[in-house]
Amino acid sequence: MRNTRLASSQITDVKGFPVTTLARTVCDQARLEPFEWGVAAADAGLRMGLNAEELKFELSRFPRLYGMRRAQQVLRFADGAAESPGESLSRVQMARLGIPEPILQFEIFDENGELVARTDFGWPEHGLVGEMDGETKYGELLKPNEKPSHVIMREKQREQRLRRLGWWPVRWGWAEANSRDLLAPILLDGFGNAIPRAS
Repeated sequence: MRNTRLASSQITDVKGFPVTTLARTVCDQARLEPFEWGVAAADAGLRMGLNAEELKFELSRFPRLYGMRRAQQVLRFADGAAESPGESLSRVQMARLGIPEPILQFEIFDENGELVARTDFGWPEHGLVGEMDGETKYGELLKPNEKPSHVIMREKQREQRLRRLGWWPVRWGWAEANSRDLLAPILLDGFGNAIPRAS
């Protein structure tokens, strides 16, 4: 356990309890947690409204704190377009594997300009899209009075439309997002099967 200094401006109140500000909390996570979880925290902080300059300033306030180099690497890698911890972890594994950097929240339209899908990851020049499916994802897609089978069928239809438009979709879950060894064959198989698209 490590004790670090806090300035009064780094403390706020949540439901009557004193806590560190969002910026300070993100920086502490970036310093002290494994790189991938620091990225997940930083991505979430950016998504919640922080900006990169705020985080850099916060980190610079106490330059001798433990883990500064790792935190700087985390902040350089962070991207608020990642919408879940699973997406953040997946991005880290992709970078470790040397996979080309994807476009996050990649949108695909049909020939009539209708939105077909908004995918977690897209590699348009390769014709590949990827989705990280957490356990709660399908539950969140349920409409009133729907059964899980309705969501699954809708997702299958969506995937068929993507394939008809020339895209190759790949999916993975938490186990793969946490392991480059498990994620690698899924992505490499996807790149091998996808048909590159003209720019």
